[in-house]
Amino acid sequence: MDILVTGNAGFIGKVLCKKLTTDGHTIFGMDYLSGYDITNMDTFKNVKKADIIIHLAAKSFVPDSFNNPSSFYKTNILGTLNVLETARITKAKVIFFSSYIYGNPQSLLITENHPINPHNPYAQSKYIGEELCRGYFRDFGVPVTVFRPFNIYGNGQNENFLIPTI
Repeated sequence: MDILVTGNAGFIGKVLCKKLTTDGHTIFGMDYLSGYDITNMDTFKNVKKADIIIHLAAKSFVPDSFNNPSSFYKTNILGTLNVLETARITKAKVIFFSSYIYGNPQSLLITENHPINPHNPYAQSKYIGEELCRGYFRDFGVPVTVFRPFNIYGNGQNENFLIPTI
């Protein structure tokens, strides 16, 4: 399959792209480190059509979301909107990586049915991204899978994130 991965140079993106390539998929990466601005729809106009768009690109360091919330909202929401619009136009499937959006847990077991209560600008931006995904599926039939991973850790992770600081 031809797969577009936004955020391919990030912590998850690097590992995922390596695995997908090993499995025989053709990967096209799109990351701001390579000059791609996902907040600009023109960035997507010359991209090869993909069967699947895996959307990882986002601002994600929660403390920074309090210092510069507008940058988080712009990147995470407008970037997601542009991915979904590209998928609508090209008939691609989307895999959207969200995050922990539940706030203070009401129970120790957090399931997909747990009440949603974003507790910072980053989480709010990811929740809005999920709502955009729901809307694009409802209104345009764009197939979307949403993942809500949180506290992923491993080699190469930014040392300022939660698990490395512990």
